[in-house]
Amino acid sequence: MNRDLAPYLLTVQCARDRMRLEDFYLGGRLAVVVEIGYEARRTALEELLRDGLVILDDSRLCLGKLNEVPWLSSLLQDGHPTAWAIVDIFPRKFWKYDPENDQSGEIGFRGEMFVIEELQRLLPPESHSDIHHISRFDDLAGFDISAPSVKQPDLQIFLEVKATTRPGPEFVFHLSRNEYETARRSTNWFLVLVCLSTSGSTIFGHLEGNSLLNYFPLDSTPSFNWTSARGFYTQDDLRVGLP
Repeated sequence: MNRDLAPYLLTVQCARDRMRLEDFYLGGRLAVVVEIGYEARRTALEELLRDGLVILDDSRLCLGKLNEVPWLSSLLQDGHPTAWAIVDIFPRKFWKYDPENDQSGEIGFRGEMFVIEELQRLLPPESHSDIHHISRFDDLAGFDISAPSVKQPDLQIFLEVKATTRPGPEFVFHLSRNEYETARRSTNWFLVLVCLSTSGSTIFGHLEGNSLLNYFPLDSTPSFNWTSARGFYTQDDLRVGLP
């Protein structure tokens, strides 16, 4: 999608700062860069007002709600860094939808397919028949892919894939209780993190299950059990490539 997001990002930044409308346009007339000049600002503001991302209050630009709008959602799914910069300006209380989770099923499937492609690229052809996309027919297995290990092709391992389109040095993910319990029972379970982008998807890193179990919460009483936990890693916390 060809769209210069510079005036959109600038407009949302001005809304965060509650800039007066006349000052917003004056800045556009004085701008030496056409991309954030008067016409670009006017077009961006009109669209952001229509989508409810920005509102006017007493002739001041203000943040509206982070709505699910097609052009922004599409760019977020493509891993566009400026689109994510726009999202990050909105405090969580202004979010009417969560771009990190609302499309997690589609993003997760794309991540799994990328891992399968990488496995096929790295493993010898005779091992390809042992690559199984488990999540396509079993949502409760506690892992997404069963395949030979890239490092030990004679060893069949279980891969739980987490994918994101958000760029940056930290990878945020959610692990279900079922995935945790599967990792706890199996010595061959691995977490694989994938960054998706139209400019080139990559393996962020991987970790064996027994290395992450100590980070997850304990049930305080038999009556209350956690069902999903949120965590994050940097690449320094992970092993390179696929296991």
